[in-house]
Amino acid sequence: MEATAPLSIQDRSELRLELIDAREARRQRGVWGYAGYVYVVASLLSIACLMLALFYRSKSARSSDVSCEYPKPARSLTAAKAFAAIVRTKQGPDQAAANPNLKIMATSAGLMPSSAAVQLRSYRDLKSTINGSGVLYLLDAKMLTLQFPVMNADPARHNQQTYVAYRRVPDKPGGNPVRDEAGNLVMKTQAELLAAGYAGVEYTLLHKGHYSNVHMSVVGNDDDVPVYLSYLWYNHDIKDGVPQFKILLAKGRSRKG
Repeated sequence: MEATAPLSIQDRSELRLELIDAREARRQRGVWGYAGYVYVVASLLSIACLMLALFYRSKSARSSDVSCEYPKPARSLTAAKAFAAIVRTKQGPDQAAANPNLKIMATSAGLMPSSAAVQLRSYRDLKSTINGSGVLYLLDAKMLTLQFPVMNADPARHNQQTYVAYRRVPDKPGGNPVRDEAGNLVMKTQAELLAAGYAGVEYTLLHKGHYSNVHMSVVGNDDDVPVYLSYLWYNHDIKDGVPQFKILLAKGRSRKG
């Protein structure tokens, strides 16, 4: 029998660490092996449930008398009562017949002389089906553009902006506001505002022929036509929780666009 030297304290510590590492490795292999088994079983069950659901759906569709086809689109836009449901009321949908004299052309790109030829042709074909030649120009509230002069006229708040409604020297952020002899702020003219794209709608229509990308030469068909303008103007006041506003009206004529 061979004699063996007793293990030192360091050797015993290293041996104990090796035994612990080996047990931890076996435990980890057992955990991951179990997790993989659970994953495979869950995947097979999911596939089986999906196939079963598809089978019953197809069987139900074959035995049902209800048509799954989409309704055919209306032949004319006058048959459409709305493009999308905005709100639901207690009165329900409007049951009245559509107005056959109302022609609608929905566009998000405006109507300009540079618009696509098919778009211009479609508009003119639609316009040829109605009588009259007047133009009703309706604008919603445009607080950033149409109301720019009244919302950007305070040097204490707006003088660091690139564009303001008053004169300043030089006309750039931080410039000195111009005042008259009475100390009143000198406001920019409509011509000065037009150069920056912030003139009023009447002035813009007169000098550019369009506002918000709807050109009078297109909607007026290059004729001498009356133009009726209406737009919302907010007063920045709230009374009893209701914002105050005005509906401003104007009338003019468009001659050859």
